[in-house]
Amino acid sequence: MSRLFLLLIFLKTATLVMAQVDGTVLIKGTILSEEDGKPVAGATVSFPELNKTAISNDSGVFVFRNLPSGRFTLKIEHLSFQDIIEPLILAEGNNEKTFMMAESWGMEDEVVVSAGRFAGKDETPYQVSSLSGREIKETGGFDMMDALERVPGVTQISLGPGVGKPVIRGLSFSRILTMYQGIRFENHQWGEDHGLGLNDFSVDRIEIIKGPASLMYGSGAIGGVLNFIDAQPSDRRFEGMVGMQAFSNTLGHRNEVLLKGSADNGFYWQAYGNLQSHADYVDGNNRAVGNSRFQSGMGKATAGINKERFQSKLSYTYNKQRIGMIEDDEMEETMATHRWDRSIMVPYMDVTDHLVTSQNTIFLGKSKLNLTLGHHLNLREENEEVDEIDLGLILNTSTYDLRFSNNALKNTELVIGAQGFRMSNTNMAEADEILMPDAVMYDNGIYSLVIKDLGKLNLQGGLRYDYRHTRASTTALEEFELPGSPESEMMSRTFGGFTGSAGLSWEISKQLLLKSNIASGFRAPDLAELFSNGHHPGTRRFEMGNAEFDREQNLEVDLSMLFRRKSFSFEAAGYFNHIQNYIFFNPTGETIGEGAGELDIWAFEQDDARLYGGEAGVRIHPHNLRWFEYKLAYAGVRGTRLSLNEPLPLIPADRIINELRLSADKAGFAEAPYFFARGNYVFAQDRVASDELATPGYFLFSTGLGATVPFSGYALQLNLTANNLLNAVYFDHLAITRQWGIYNMGRNITAGLKVIF
Repeated sequence: MSRLFLLLIFLKTATLVMAQVDGTVLIKGTILSEEDGKPVAGATVSFPELNKTAISNDSGVFVFRNLPSGRFTLKIEHLSFQDIIEPLILAEGNNEKTFMMAESWGMEDEVVVSAGRFAGKDETPYQVSSLSGREIKETGGFDMMDALERVPGVTQISLGPGVGKPVIRGLSFSRILTMYQGIRFENHQWGEDHGLGLNDFSVDRIEIIKGPASLMYGSGAIGGVLNFIDAQPSDRRFEGMVGMQAFSNTLGHRNEVLLKGSADNGFYWQAYGNLQSHADYVDGNNRAVGNSRFQSGMGKATAGINKERFQSKLSYTYNKQRIGMIEDDEMEETMATHRWDRSIMVPYMDVTDHLVTSQNTIFLGKSKLNLTLGHHLNLREENEEVDEIDLGLILNTSTYDLRFSNNALKNTELVIGAQGFRMSNTNMAEADEILMPDAVMYDNGIYSLVIKDLGKLNLQGGLRYDYRHTRASTTALEEFELPGSPESEMMSRTFGGFTGSAGLSWEISKQLLLKSNIASGFRAPDLAELFSNGHHPGTRRFEMGNAEFDREQNLEVDLSMLFRRKSFSFEAAGYFNHIQNYIFFNPTGETIGEGAGELDIWAFEQDDARLYGGEAGVRIHPHNLRWFEYKLAYAGVRGTRLSLNEPLPLIPADRIINELRLSADKAGFAEAPYFFARGNYVFAQDRVASDELATPGYFLFSTGLGATVPFSGYALQLNLTANNLLNAVYFDHLAITRQWGIYNMGRNITAGLKVIF
């Protein structure tokens, strides 16, 4: 905590210094049509990193006052024109510029955030996908993972509708880093039955980095990053929303409320809350799956200030989940009760998160300083008996992220930074089972990134060094031993090394864009992989780690291309990923204990691995039929354990996703009406590890519609979504329940209503 205190003192000092600096920027822009030179009215103009937005008037003119000097990304959006995303160097005084907007092709670039750096997606040499808040809501899913599966190359490991964890290009668990409120979100992702635990509430969009992102994020980003981007501050004194959703399959409901506002002095605030409750789900055979019920609640509060040279935001999130745990003998002896029963039964998980962050930015002319501080408290209980805690873990993570960027050199941006965290894992005193020891982890890293903008060619490259020290102790634990049973009852491991990346984005023509990236990533083994040595409640497994594991190190090469014309685009990406010391989980074929207490022994193993695959997609959006859009995408991955030349476990099946969408700006009294029909064909997965079962292919069909209707000064957002409309009976290859013969969810219809005021 002393480090956090010193950083806060530094931040306050820097703020006082900046208060002495004079000189701000005014920018006046004029937006014209490239086709006929006429003014473009009603365009939305924004500087995302400054949280500033303006609308062009009837003369196509927009004005921003009191901006800081420096390099910032400008975005101009209009339904009838192609988006403009352009980096601008703002000099002190008055700046004027004319922007020419071309006719829309319906295939737009977008601004993405990579470790706090704003840039157009076309500029980034690696693969970045995103889901907007609108796209997330339209899926009608139970949590964030249901929406993320719309993205080619992204799937989930699931244990019923309440538990889902991300898989990106075949990599999962502690290899996928989740960023929430600007810091890493740590909630024991090592467990296959430990879900992501986040929903889309208060999230503006999710960005997905595919491939190693260790350069900017450190250990844990060897497979990719999920970055949850907060909603933008309100530009009104006060506004709000009340929403409700109903789910037919689980007889569930979800209720949410949002209030936010801002003042003329730059101060803004936001407050959110939601609750949801679900009964057991039913499969395509209309059979209820016992104890798949779950409940959750979330609250979030944010306060911030936007000034010409300084931004600061303080956020707090409370998240509570109670999740039933499906048992492996469910098909022989079901735990299902009456259809409407949603009371939690044993075994179940009780998970609580408290997350507080402070995000701060200081603008220093051609430089910018970002400092993010955060603390995350995660409480996890797994209970097999009423009023007893079988597994109880307390995880405290304090995080800092300091980043300095400079644009003093022409067409060049330099980013240097330091990141780190202190994480402590403590077993609850009242816990009956000890799966892993108490432990403390220290992690620090420094990095440098250079971006060179040569017009049509954008180059990026960087280098990073990380150091991690993990110390485990059993002094406060009875009947639990570390590997080798050291007399000190303590054991420590240290991991360190370099990673780097280099890539380019080359706009060969207006129609053709090529990207190439080579990157190394690393991941230090997590606590479970190193030190677990006990029964995992809720399962029939005795889990064993290995304190001698080396760190995972990978090298991935990515190539991609995007070809676009007025009514058509084609995108393809391929990758080759070699991982040294890949860690995976396997049954040993041995048991421990006797009778009803007999457990199967599962152990972590380490071997070199290779993964390769790709994604490809077509989008058709005729420029003379703006209401029509069709998308077709394919994703596939292959994973091999090299020493045995056999498939890796938990590799998703190939899939094809196609979607027809009809939408308009307005139709009668309805605004933004839409209709979609989506088909998801998943191939059979017969390339399986020695202990896995093959999975047959299946087809899921979904459809939905919605619109916004003005009513008495309010806006009513209505939507209706049907997932698995044909009530298919199927196994998802990555569902934990598949090995127990339990089918995935059948038909689910979600109805939603939001009242915006």
